[in-house]
Amino acid sequence: MHKKLVNLDALRTDVEAGWGLPAESYSDTDWYAAERQAIFDRSWYYFGMVQQVANPGDVMPGHAGQIPAIVTRDQGGSLHAMANICKHRGHPV
Repeated sequence: MHKKLVNLDALRTDVEAGWGLPAESYSDTDWYAAERQAIFDRSWYYFGMVQQVANPGDVMPGHAGQIPAIVTRDQGGSLHAMANICKHRGHPV
C-alpha cells in the first residue's frame, strides 16, 4: 500500500482542513488500486446508455471494472451482456 494511504487519520485531517488529496492520488497506481478495491469493486458499474444499443444488431464494448465486456441487442430487441474474454487465451475477443 502507498505510504500516504497508511496514515489515513492525517490524510483525513488534511482534507477536512481544505488541503485536498496529495497530487499523486490522481495518477499513482497504488492509489488507484486502493480506491478500486474500497469503492468501485463494491458496487455496480455504469456501462453505457441504452441508446448506444438502440437497434437490433447494435454492439457496445466496454469494461465492467477490470473485465472486458460487451452488450448487444438481438433481433427480438432484448439486451444481452457478457464477458468479452477468450477462455483459452484470456484475451478480449
